[in-house]
Amino acid sequence: MAAFHNAVMSGVSPGEFWGLTPYLTRQAVAALADGRSASAWLTANLSRAKKMPKLESLLVRREVDHADMEARMKNALKNMGKRQWQNP
Repeated sequence: MAAFHNAVMSGVSPGEFWGLTPYLTRQAVAALADGRSASAWLTANLSRAKKMPKLESLLVRREVDHADMEARMKNALKNMGKRQWQNP
């Protein structure tokens, strides 16, 4: 139960904990800790900044190719019906 307690205290939900292997639980706890450390570091640095950077420069944005996404969705829907009949 110590692993459960530590994982939940670190931010892993109880439902997620029971679905994870011990290895994945350790990875999730480490990732949450790293994220919190990075957030604290960024907050401390921004509080000391003489000039605030533009918000857009701090955000991670990925361009989405809508045409490609539409084709992939259509292909996935088309193949979903095929897989359903192939697996009895």
